[in-house]
Amino acid sequence: MAERFSVASSAALALLVACSGPVSPTVPARAFAAQARPDLAYVLERCFRRSTTCPKAGGFVQILGGATITNGIQNPVSIAVNPATAELYVGNNLTKAFGSVTIYAPGRVRPQSTIPHIKGDPHAISIYRTGDAYVASQYVFQCCQLRSRVASYAAGSSRPVRELRDLGALAGAPAYDASGRLYVQNFAVFPGWIAVYAPGESTPSRLVRDGIGFPEGLAVMPDGTLFVLNRKFDHTSDVLTYAPGGGKVTRRIATGFDRPLAIALDAAGNLYVANFGRRKHSGNVCVYLAGTSSVARVIRTGVDRPVDLAIDRSGHLLVLNAPAHGVNTVTVYANGGSSPLQTFALAQSATTLAL
Repeated sequence: MAERFSVASSAALALLVACSGPVSPTVPARAFAAQARPDLAYVLERCFRRSTTCPKAGGFVQILGGATITNGIQNPVSIAVNPATAELYVGNNLTKAFGSVTIYAPGRVRPQSTIPHIKGDPHAISIYRTGDAYVASQYVFQCCQLRSRVASYAAGSSRPVRELRDLGALAGAPAYDASGRLYVQNFAVFPGWIAVYAPGESTPSRLVRDGIGFPEGLAVMPDGTLFVLNRKFDHTSDVLTYAPGGGKVTRRIATGFDRPLAIALDAAGNLYVANFGRRKHSGNVCVYLAGTSSVARVIRTGVDRPVDLAIDRSGHLLVLNAPAHGVNTVTVYANGGSSPLQTFALAQSATTLAL
């Protein structure tokens, strides 16, 4: 699924301190829908090592504040929500050679359909507003060569319509702009690149390479402004921005990072970066106002080893926290807020959040 990478001033460096503060009380299931947002939120959870309570399937999907989905799931590795229908798609790694995607009606726990026989491990899924699904998978070619495949499935179909070409060994699922262009992060050896595909095309119309080392995440504005979370060869990180249709870096954001793992954009173009943190620092979420490169706000309270972010249509920020020790959680913040409205405790090891 989705992405990550000057010298900071003393004020900016202060923003890198460990997140602290109490976690807000866990709220009842119905309160989230009533108080925060009307949409469903899903969390992919994998089993903790030596867990005695996790399903034998190796994981499950939790409807945030609701039911647990285990039916039709086997070794789940990715999730996505169809923006046209609100259906949930779950990628399953069935064997070393093949996987599947199970599809669920909104809020339901039994699959309504399946996309079978996906070559390789379906590690990322994204769905365009028309309902077309793109499944990114990785497989081993011959004895030991890793390859990627990104296949497109029309809404309601279990057969691929087309496959994207010119992919690296590590390719992600596409991000989209309002015109339907696809943006796919790729990596084989340093440096990586972003392949851009015109609507309906299988061959990229352009490749974005400037400044990119290892692209760990993408976010795209409706006008095509591209944000790339990028890890550099020296293991530092930055976020690079590119103008619509352009291939040169127009802005580089390099302050406030502490092992960033995910990025997200809100409707105003503000950038959110989830910093996992290092050693005793438990991470934070840094916010950058649209068009700027300096940290405007840092969210610490309720954040503990964040691995994913999502922003709903009302502007609420959801942060997926996955500390190695202790309870994994999802914290929900009001638009512009730095203290959680609600916190949801999770049962196992959380990996991915989908709205």
